[in-house]
Amino acid sequence: ALLMCVAGIPANNGQKLATTLAGLTAAGLLTQHGRGPDTIYAFKHALVQEAAYEILPKSRRVRLHHQIATALELLADESKDIRPETLAHHFFLAEEYYKACEHWWRAAIEARQNSADTEAVAFIHAALDANSRLPESNASRDREIELREDLYVPLQVTSWGSPEIAQNVERLRELRMQRGDREELLDILHALSGYNIISGRISAARKLAEEILDQYGQKDEVARVLGLRAMGMCSFLSGEPDEAIAEFKQIISLCDHIDLNRMRQFYQADTALIAHCMICWALALKGEREDMTAALAAVEPMIEACSDRWSSAYSLIVLASTHQTAGNVDQCLEFVYRGIPIAEECRSDYWIGWGEVLRGWAVARKGHVSQGSSEITQGLDRYCATGSKQMIPYAKTLLADALLASGQTVEVLEIIDELTFNREPEEVRFVDSMLKKLSRRAKARKKKDNARKA
Repeated sequence: ALLMCVAGIPANNGQKLATTLAGLTAAGLLTQHGRGPDTIYAFKHALVQEAAYEILPKSRRVRLHHQIATALELLADESKDIRPETLAHHFFLAEEYYKACEHWWRAAIEARQNSADTEAVAFIHAALDANSRLPESNASRDREIELREDLYVPLQVTSWGSPEIAQNVERLRELRMQRGDREELLDILHALSGYNIISGRISAARKLAEEILDQYGQKDEVARVLGLRAMGMCSFLSGEPDEAIAEFKQIISLCDHIDLNRMRQFYQADTALIAHCMICWALALKGEREDMTAALAAVEPMIEACSDRWSSAYSLIVLASTHQTAGNVDQCLEFVYRGIPIAEECRSDYWIGWGEVLRGWAVARKGHVSQGSSEITQGLDRYCATGSKQMIPYAKTLLADALLASGQTVEVLEIIDELTFNREPEEVRFVDSMLKKLSRRAKARKKKDNARKA
């Protein structure tokens, strides 16, 4: 039906086309699947398809893609099998960039609705490319603004920590300023604060969070939650667990009556759930085991009820970190084994890498030091490849802890010195108490080793 539509052949006059297709099939150039009007023909070899395509003059190719796209649009009204990205592809090659942009945008929206964030990012990039080929105008600028706004959350999910997030946000801010939207910068401030947190630039992130609270927090509860979330993460990473707990508790109280749909335009994760999990970790950091145990018991049903897979991966890995900080090896492994498969399902190297670091620590603590140390290194490499930096000191601290179990005190003390005197990022301080304990253990171990040698 599509071939006849493209070729402009009436439904009752398809014999010549059928004869031609039959000849090409008999010659081994095409394969045929099915019978009747829904028969599917395909080139038998990709090289033959490429050669046939390249033989056509460009003007002919453009015209054929236009005919295909137009025919598909007509058929799309009757069939859900025709995907918007297929329409976009043909409109793009037909050099009809506005329609290509619109269909790729629609494909991205559908992908986001199905939690297919990697595909959504690819479709929005394609839409941006198509939009960039249109004449410069206020309309094309406004369209780019909307596309880049839609890009932020799926990019956050798939590439947390990537420099591309900052590049997208900076371009969005530039476009907003061109349009005169100087008062509408909440999403920009939030995105930049998040990027600075992931990069370990805590002071810069805190200033942006304070700006969010000062400019928007009093009149906009979603903005207040966003500002408090950034402040809470800054406090935690700076080694201020009491302040972090207070900020996360404020978030939880506000989440009962904010517009959650609007909240998800800025932040993908279940904000209240993550706040509960971060409180658990902060309590572990303070050594308040009884309160931590109660908080963990309260958050478990929330994880079970959570339908967002990315939030589930996030919360499970944070709770694995909570148990690691508390020294609970088996519980750490339990949460890692629950979290990593979901992170893999979400294709989030950020959470997979962090999970591998924690799993390596637990494996080393169970006596398999070489295997555990190797997995920590593998996880750290995967994590760093995302562009993220905030958890590097934590991962290196766990590596030192694992190496100490095998008596590698020289290597352990080298890591401790690096984290003490040449830390990158230097503002991440929540590991300081762990480092002090580790340093005391390593020095005591070295002293014993030296005494034994003497």
